[in-house]
Amino acid sequence: MLLNERIESAFRDASALGSHVFVFILIVFAYLIGLKLLSLQLLVAVVLSYFIIMIIRTFYFRNRPVKEKFNSFFSKIDSSSFPSAHSSRGIIILILLSKYFNNLYLTLFLSFCTLVLIYSRLRLKKHFFSDILAGAILGVVISLFVLRVVQ
Repeated sequence: MLLNERIESAFRDASALGSHVFVFILIVFAYLIGLKLLSLQLLVAVVLSYFIIMIIRTFYFRNRPVKEKFNSFFSKIDSSSFPSAHSSRGIIILILLSKYFNNLYLTLFLSFCTLVLIYSRLRLKKHFFSDILAGAILGVVISLFVLRVVQ
């Protein structure tokens, strides 16, 4: 495998940190080890993020940098690049876990992971910078809302 292929593979792996599957596993894991408040906060934030992004993408479709084909309503929603759901979920994880654990080293680690996730979405040509920025802002707003409401 060439170095460039390995780098691209690493960025695809990093991108998975913002996937539905990873977040679902994180929510279930938090619940199973007794972190029920954190699990609930993550669940509410991710579901809220999903619905808001779905509504935005329904009314404002934007092709990804590398255009994707779609043949149904849901595949069209998934093919839209604005706003970035991965960066929204990444920011949600960063803020909620950092607030819950209140640990500088964990926050620094999560910040690094989030930056790699965000960069991977640009590098893989899944989003424009404005998509990432909008997703990140949405993640911050949702996280702050959830921290205030879900206690």
